[in-house]
Amino acid sequence: MAFCIIARFVATVFWGLVANGMKMSHGYATGLPEDRWFLLSWKHLLMIWHAGLRGGIALALVLQLGDWVDKENAPGTAQVLVNATLVVIIVFLLIFGGSTAKCLKALGIPMGQEYPEDYLLKDSELDSLQSCFKVVDERFLSPLLVGSSAERSMSSENVSVPKAPSRSELGIEARRPRRSSLSFYQKPPTADDD
Repeated sequence: MAFCIIARFVATVFWGLVANGMKMSHGYATGLPEDRWFLLSWKHLLMIWHAGLRGGIALALVLQLGDWVDKENAPGTAQVLVNATLVVIIVFLLIFGGSTAKCLKALGIPMGQEYPEDYLLKDSELDSLQSCFKVVDERFLSPLLVGSSAERSMSSENVSVPKAPSRSELGIEARRPRRSSLSFYQKPPTADDD
């Protein structure tokens, strides 16, 4: 368990610093005020580390182990691994899940505040990334997969879709009403029912 906790901490701090570096470079490049950079503080990184220790991925991986585990080791090894993983998950849920709200309060991270949906995206570096993807889509992907816009407009102007004929025009009688799905509970009609 200690290895999982330490590895998660190292990965969280590393990627948090990478994210902060990207946010800072975007903030400098666009001239945003520093309060709009939304940098991850050490408190946020600590809570990302703390709140992410659950074990769902480990359970998914251990459930994918094949029969080779029992063949390579003793029979029942796969089940022992599944059981051990479940114990670790339960312990992590009790410790980390049960203490999340208390840790947020102790670190002074606000909880339950409402923000507009686009609060974090207003000054996001995703704008430039999104514009790059739009250019790639318009110049390369759409012409390759759909065709050029000129071809699409010409084909849409020249093609007319005929109206489908109605059932009566085709000489098809109206369908009989369906029997109720609960019809097996009903007694069949008899001559006395008229």
